[in-house]
Amino acid sequence: MSTTEQAQTSKDKKILQTVGYKEFIAICSEYKVVETAVKKLLELAEDNNTSDKVEADIYKWIIEMNTGKPKEIITEQEVELNELKIKTAKNNTGNITDMFD
Repeated sequence: MSTTEQAQTSKDKKILQTVGYKEFIAICSEYKVVETAVKKLLELAEDNNTSDKVEADIYKWIIEMNTGKPKEIITEQEVELNELKIKTAKNNTGNITDMFD
């Protein structure tokens, strides 16, 4: 990489580092980055030259981004159970930390 390319790369990195989360989301939204990326990933997954493993990985990643990883997914029953534990702890002692005993 030439000195000019290194200088430009360094300048680009500084610009990216100064952009905050809200600005980043706004830029992604304005330029439809997420929609474009997902569309290209789906096109890649459906390409006949893409291996079955890569295709499966792409679909797995898209599903996990939408639903969470299996260990992160909380069922409605788990939510209800947690709410019941909190309510019971509050009623018994007024302290929700008692639910962890």
